[in-house]
Amino acid sequence: MLAGNLFHAYGVDQSRITWRVDIPPFDLSVDKAIPAGLILNELISNALKHGFPNGRRGSIQVEGRVHDSRIELAVHDNGAGISKASAPVGCESLGLKIISILCRQLKGRFVRPASEDAIFRISFPYQKPVRLYREKSA
Repeated sequence: MLAGNLFHAYGVDQSRITWRVDIPPFDLSVDKAIPAGLILNELISNALKHGFPNGRRGSIQVEGRVHDSRIELAVHDNGAGISKASAPVGCESLGLKIISILCRQLKGRFVRPASEDAIFRISFPYQKPVRLYREKSA
């Protein structure tokens, strides 16, 4: 839903930039869901704003899974890529600083691309939340 709302908010022509989300359903507590959602919002927004200049076509993929008691999320686009020449060493955008702070809040890791490919990965510990209410049986 988040990706669809961002595409709509940015007025993206979905015949030019497509998107796919592949995240299986899992329970997540609010204290984990909110920062994770903010991180995904920032990464998808960055891809939409910077990855497809001058009418460039492409796609954005958001993937996630639970593996070894960790949630692993990745946002990848096949757009223009990240030019090392455009960002001096040690220079980080406000958005990337916010992502780093939110990852620390999650006690997680944020892996930035080592190359010009725009693949961003985050992972953080996962513990299924305890339900405080009992579901009614049918």
